[in-house]
Amino acid sequence: MIPSSVISTEDVSSLAVIARSIRASITRARDPDFAEMWITFVSYYMKRTADADGLTWCVPEESEILVNSTYGFDWNLAHFGFPGRARFYTSGVLDRYISVHRANPTKLPDGTWISNEGAVDISFRIRREVAEKVENAVRADFTSDD
Repeated sequence: MIPSSVISTEDVSSLAVIARSIRASITRARDPDFAEMWITFVSYYMKRTADADGLTWCVPEESEILVNSTYGFDWNLAHFGFPGRARFYTSGVLDRYISVHRANPTKLPDGTWISNEGAVDISFRIRREVAEKVENAVRADFTSDD
């Protein structure tokens, strides 16, 4: 996992601060020198684990979050004969795991489709007991100037 900067205690509830920290980690991960070093390291340990008939399981620690972005892949190009109407779905949302991908096209009530070009879908798991608190934080962040 690629570490983000440490978020101060007073900012742990700010989605804007968290988003900026995640973005900085993604930017760092895209640096070719960093990516080469990281992939070399991870592939060595994954091969060693496989050679020992083990399994790799990437689950973030309590103070970590894992972001898996496939936004760079245009799944709509694999339309199976239904251009503008094929949808991509994923499963397996875990605690502290964020999945990012291009938004699927949407079928409107009149039967027409819109592409949602440039839009993004983000999936993450929220425990029921904190769902309302998270909804309020998201709503507050979307209405703030930060």
